[in-house]
Amino acid sequence: MTASRILIVEDERVVANALARNLEGLGYQVVSAVASGEEALTKAEETRPDLVLMDIRLEGEMDGIEAAGLITSRFDIPVIFVTAYADRSVLAKAKITEPYGYLIKPLSKRELHSAVEIALYKHQMARKLRESEEKHRELAEFLPQMIYEIDPDGKFTFANRSGLEATGYTADDMAGGVQATDLIAPEDRDRMILDMTRVLEGEMVGAHYKILRKDGSTFPALTHAAPMIRDGRIAGLRGVCVDITEIKTLENELKSSNEQLESRVAERTAELAASNEELRREVSERLRVEEELRRSEELFRTIFETAADRMFIKNRSLQYTFVNPAMANLVGLPASKIAGMTDTALFGKAEGARVKEIENRVLKGERIENEHTLQIKGDSMTFLETRIPLHDADGAIVGLCGIARNITERTHLASFSPPPRL
Repeated sequence: MTASRILIVEDERVVANALARNLEGLGYQVVSAVASGEEALTKAEETRPDLVLMDIRLEGEMDGIEAAGLITSRFDIPVIFVTAYADRSVLAKAKITEPYGYLIKPLSKRELHSAVEIALYKHQMARKLRESEEKHRELAEFLPQMIYEIDPDGKFTFANRSGLEATGYTADDMAGGVQATDLIAPEDRDRMILDMTRVLEGEMVGAHYKILRKDGSTFPALTHAAPMIRDGRIAGLRGVCVDITEIKTLENELKSSNEQLESRVAERTAELAASNEELRREVSERLRVEEELRRSEELFRTIFETAADRMFIKNRSLQYTFVNPAMANLVGLPASKIAGMTDTALFGKAEGARVKEIENRVLKGERIENEHTLQIKGDSMTFLETRIPLHDADGAIVGLCGIARNITERTHLASFSPPPRL
């Protein structure tokens, strides 16, 4: 295991030498020991240590606090202050740089070891947290649903690309203080405010609202919101919002068809009421129509309950590292089985070659959208595919995210028409 590398910034040579001996005795590597803030910046950039031990009062124009702030912001290197001074004003000023520790001279070897280990661990965890947040933020930006975060005052602190496109607002609009109520039709605002209050009190809430675009037009949406917890406190809410215009249109068409069928059945029953035989025939016809209606309703319900986009994450070797249940169900394999596989293994050489050509471009930084028809389990399916690069905390491309929307069913639904008149 490689020893952690530490830079010492101390203008008292005796103290600097003692720190170096103690650190090396504990198994750390001292990359350098300098006496000024200016030298500290230069050495930090040259050596990129894992940690800096920084004296607050240094010779030269730049003190340790200023140097620590610059090293942290420029190079993301954790700093521990080591000083003989502990007055409140100095401590208050030092806290602004968010150090990973504060040691008072003289210090024991045990104190030094504990402080260094804690600082290295905290910085490692903070880095992993940033990488995780960045990955999920990129995924949120990529989703076709509207993803948002709102602070307790009702202002948007985040809205993904789909949300901005759907509502007609820009990121600058959101940063300028757009309120959640600005995006809700007037008739739904009071109810939305009550629901938001419930979420800020700890509940999870799902509701239908009419969303108001920037240009004044509206569309129906289903939203789910949950409290956003930070440091054990509710710091706002986050949620997902889905445009259900198509679903509402189909529901209305189905309702209209239902009403027409019921009206026809009623008329037919009245016409045949005089004859028992005709009445029996009418009852049979009504049962047949009701069965058709039930099957039609079941068909629509099944379509909406099972409709989902397949989503996945791949590494730079174009192997699947994550797939959602929709994709697992699509290929007929458990998600754990798909992990580590390539498209060649899943769909064959031809499809693997097509995908590899596209995804190699994505790994070079392109965002690619295309429509593609694929044979799966003997069926021909058409997908609207989108792929984007996946970056780590340093901005390097470590893989890609993808989503494929099955648009085959949409074509099937568009061909639906009510049964002919009896």
